[in-house]
Amino acid sequence: MKWPFETLTVKAFRGLRELKLEELGRVNLLVGSSNSGKTSVLEAISLLSNPVDPLVWLHTANRREPSPLAAMTSSKVDRIRYLFPVAGADPPQVGRIRIDVTGPTAVSSVDASLSELRGMRVQKTLLDSDDSGASEVVAEVERTGLEIAVHARTSQGQLFADPHVFQIWEGESVYRASQTLPRLAVRTVTPYDHWLRQPATKGFSDAVLSGNERRTLELVKRIEPSIVDVRVLATQREPMLYLKDARAGFLPVSSFGDGIRRILALALALPRAANGVLLIDEIETGLHVSLVENVYAWIVAACHELNVQLFATTHSLEALDALINADTPDDEGTVCFQLGRTPDQPVIQRFGEKQLRKLRAEQDLDLR
Repeated sequence: MKWPFETLTVKAFRGLRELKLEELGRVNLLVGSSNSGKTSVLEAISLLSNPVDPLVWLHTANRREPSPLAAMTSSKVDRIRYLFPVAGADPPQVGRIRIDVTGPTAVSSVDASLSELRGMRVQKTLLDSDDSGASEVVAEVERTGLEIAVHARTSQGQLFADPHVFQIWEGESVYRASQTLPRLAVRTVTPYDHWLRQPATKGFSDAVLSGNERRTLELVKRIEPSIVDVRVLATQREPMLYLKDARAGFLPVSSFGDGIRRILALALALPRAANGVLLIDEIETGLHVSLVENVYAWIVAACHELNVQLFATTHSLEALDALINADTPDDEGTVCFQLGRTPDQPVIQRFGEKQLRKLRAEQDLDLR
């Protein structure tokens, strides 16, 4: 089966303008200097999973935060605003995002505009009083938010006669859309996911509920055969993920090193991206150089088994070489895009699989 995306054009998203990636492969490596837009490409792709869902926008905007607590202590309105290239001026201006893809995927185009909202809301506060007990104070406070209008299209034409419009307000809950599109499976692994307890616990719980529990364990055992079971156990104040070591028994995942925890994060994401897309930011994170070759061969093999298209960013030559040399049954299945920019436009250089191997083997060319 062909992978979902054949070309990706980001006309406007964050700092990206008129960026086009053509002849995409099964494995797509994004390299380039800091601030060249590699992570922004992954975020643009993540919106294509279901662009009319407010939670997809919020999750995409939150992925640069190192923990859920950090996201809770900063403004979600600001984080979403910064996805739009020209938003945030005073007085408010309309921002716009435009992303287009070709290939056998549900959503082929997203055109979204943003407007900033201001208003007032009633806030009730209980105050203690020595004489009469608690008293309620009612006051009006400023309300800030965003309105996003999304036009989504497929190869058959526009999905909605009118744009799908939703609002996101600071300090108020965000709910999943009642109206949805045919969903593309898109999963993201950030550089810090494996450090956090909650994503691992929730990820494995989702694997159990979706029937991917055995597949996840099989993927982990390919790299670390001593892990014979995975369970969520409530031995502490809240449930935690435990791995069963053949020698030591059940141990909390936090007691293992970065390598095992990173492998587990990848093993949880791969089955959930089946027939879709897996996005890995800084793919080398948490892995000792001695593991790189085996782990990347494992990732590429799993992508073929599960029909997953992979997009990964890296700054590591070891990672680049290992991914180039991983077995890819598809002809030219691995490609590399080097991202750069001039003052006026992005500069993108594409390297095919055979070209990559030749450049690295014969010229030891640093493509980072």
